[in-house]
Amino acid sequence: MVAGVSGLLFLLAAGMITFAGVAWTGMSEIKAGSGKYSASFSVTQSAALAGLALIGGVLALLLSILGCCTVKFKNPCVTCPFIICSFLLGLMCLIAGAMVVGGKTRDGILSQACTTPIAQLDNKTGKQIANEQYRAIVDKVMCTSDLCPCPESAKAAFKANATEAYIKKYERSWTSGGGTPDRSKANQIIKMEFKSSGKTYASYQDCYQNVVNKTSASDRKMGNKYLQKAKTEFGAGGWKFLADMEKNMDCAGICATPLFYLTKPLTAGPP
Repeated sequence: MVAGVSGLLFLLAAGMITFAGVAWTGMSEIKAGSGKYSASFSVTQSAALAGLALIGGVLALLLSILGCCTVKFKNPCVTCPFIICSFLLGLMCLIAGAMVVGGKTRDGILSQACTTPIAQLDNKTGKQIANEQYRAIVDKVMCTSDLCPCPESAKAAFKANATEAYIKKYERSWTSGGGTPDRSKANQIIKMEFKSSGKTYASYQDCYQNVVNKTSASDRKMGNKYLQKAKTEFGAGGWKFLADMEKNMDCAGICATPLFYLTKPLTAGPP
């Protein structure tokens, strides 16, 4: 038992010492988006945090070594320092926990934005709005027979991480929902369409630039009220913001995980 814990402590020590180096020098700012859809992310240089992490890393490393020695020698000269270092490391963990408790504020902001009903939006949550709009202009448009069929060569890679049960959450199916989609109907299942010949689209970016952006909001193929608003918001910096998030942080959408990335190829799989 002690030997196993010692091994875990060694890994913890390596992680804490690495983090100490990052906190000491800071991490360069990563910018996402532009205009009103802009945000930046970075790790601020902090000598205090770096010092705390370094001390914790050294203690964890020492504790790991003492733990191994305790297992082998079972001598008070080894076990007493082991107990003392364990106490000090535990105390440091409590201090670190107090320093990061402010993360609850961040969680509160996310909860307010994504899960709290908004009176001005018919008491819908941010997550519901994101689901409705992204689904209408992306998830029920990409890989469809009438708008943006996808290349057969990308099917296996995408399907590997998109089971039938998974894509049904997005009102899509690998087997049912054939024929011409009617997007004006709520909750309609649309079949995934992949073709080995003819015009196909390997990413939603390709689909948007060549099909969606050229389609009128009144076109029956789109059949939804979100298209013009999406075009406006994409042009105001929304597209760049989401694209930067995909590039720099490997994530997609806001408040809810979509079925398709905006810019990454289908071969990258679903987000």
